[in-house]
Amino acid sequence: MKIRWLLSAVAAFSLLAYLGIWGYSLMFDNNKAGDPLMEPPAESIPEPEPAPLPPPGMRAVPPDSEPVSDADEDMVRRLGFELSGTAVDPGGFLVLSAYAIEDPEMITVSNPFGVKLHFYQVEDHLSALLPVKFTFDPGRYLLSVEGGGYQESFTITVRDRDFPTQELTVEQSTVDSTIHNESANTEYFSRVQPVKFEAVDQPLWNDAFLLPVDGSLTSAFGFQRIVNGVPGERHSGIDLAAETGTPVLAANSGKVLFADFVALTGNTVCIEHGLGLKSWYYHMNSLNVTEGETVGRGQQIGSVGSTGFSTGPHLHFAISVWNVYVDPQLLLDAELKV
Repeated sequence: MKIRWLLSAVAAFSLLAYLGIWGYSLMFDNNKAGDPLMEPPAESIPEPEPAPLPPPGMRAVPPDSEPVSDADEDMVRRLGFELSGTAVDPGGFLVLSAYAIEDPEMITVSNPFGVKLHFYQVEDHLSALLPVKFTFDPGRYLLSVEGGGYQESFTITVRDRDFPTQELTVEQSTVDSTIHNESANTEYFSRVQPVKFEAVDQPLWNDAFLLPVDGSLTSAFGFQRIVNGVPGERHSGIDLAAETGTPVLAANSGKVLFADFVALTGNTVCIEHGLGLKSWYYHMNSLNVTEGETVGRGQQIGSVGSTGFSTGPHLHFAISVWNVYVDPQLLLDAELKV
């Protein structure tokens, strides 16, 4: 009896073991076939590759979105700050832009070039012109900017540039009544200098700047001048010699901020082209515009003369960004983009 009971128990145990092994095998086979009865080991789940980081200043495009064509490039919105370049000559300038920042007052700039930057709304972003004085030493400089939760640092290389010396012989009576005359200098700094700090809050220029007169270049930008043997000021613009009465044209569209005679620079016109960018016209024989007037690119604003501190009929043509003079020839080749 005990033997029969023992045999029955062994048979039952064997049956249960067989059923258990068969069930586990079935479950494992079904899972391999794709029936998720059990999760695969965690280490077998491949980690998704991280999405590539966008270039600095650009928003990432979702991986499942359509490729961005050239026509849709504007849909990819920039963020933060962008600088138009990382190298500049003395007497040059750069453009600093801020994206996704609405209030210019939110932006703070640590500027090694000693000029306050003024940001203005241009289309979907803010822009400021960053001039570098022609007296600035060559080297590498760090510009830091932050605002709206964004911050960026740019290393700017100021290249070496050689400015020649130019010796001038001028009638002493002309020197005494102009550059060496206290009242003439006082007049200039009280009437003309403040105009450099006025600005229109939007770009007014169109296309590249024009050479305002058909003449010969007699003095380049940045020359160190020696007048009658005495070192004088660096040349803030370019001189274009032409016959008296030759038409002088507006280098670009803008608003006339100054149009009058002053002893130092003679018949003088200043045109604001927006964002603090100005063109200057000295020593003219006559004026064709008045202050407050809007002028178009290529419009006649006066005629060549020899008024003020001048050695003969010519036009002194200068460009300034706020109170810093920059090389006019930088704007003659291509349209300035901000």
